[in-house]
Amino acid sequence: KGEAAYFHTEDPDRSNCLIDDPYVKYAAGVELMLNNLVGEFDFAARVQYNGDVSTASEADVSAQEAACPGGQRITLADPDSPSPTDYETGLQATPEVRHPFTHAIYWNLFFGFTPEFALDLRGFVDVAGDALVTAKLTYTFAGALEASLGTLVMLHTGEGTIFSPYANNHRIEAGLLYRF
Repeated sequence: KGEAAYFHTEDPDRSNCLIDDPYVKYAAGVELMLNNLVGEFDFAARVQYNGDVSTASEADVSAQEAACPGGQRITLADPDSPSPTDYETGLQATPEVRHPFTHAIYWNLFFGFTPEFALDLRGFVDVAGDALVTAKLTYTFAGALEASLGTLVMLHTGEGTIFSPYANNHRIEAGLLYRF
């Protein structure tokens, strides 16, 4: 599977760091679904790679970088940095902040042990070292009541990555869902 989209954004006077000049955003992935693999056991695996490529000339990129106040690069992980759209200080985000998930891999593993009992694992990792893992175990009673237990873990390996301020925001979730 794959897709691509071309964004022809333009900032004629190169004064706004929030506008990324022309770029192509793309995704490519593979998927494997095996139903009734052994008895009622279902298995699905999906992996997708996302990225983007600037189509701006080097002169345009240099002009846009120069338009950022003081040539500063703002990162979300820096607690002293203003928000990417801090109008009071006039500082604005750079393409590195606007496209935090550029060049990232998303994955999903699904294990359907029976039609009622399943485990869904999902994750994300980018080249900056951020990672997110979720797991959800579900059991359906009589086709209408679903009980679930899940977790979310945010990981990071580098400073200045998008999740680093939230690295310890892990959680455990439990729930009941009734379908009528």
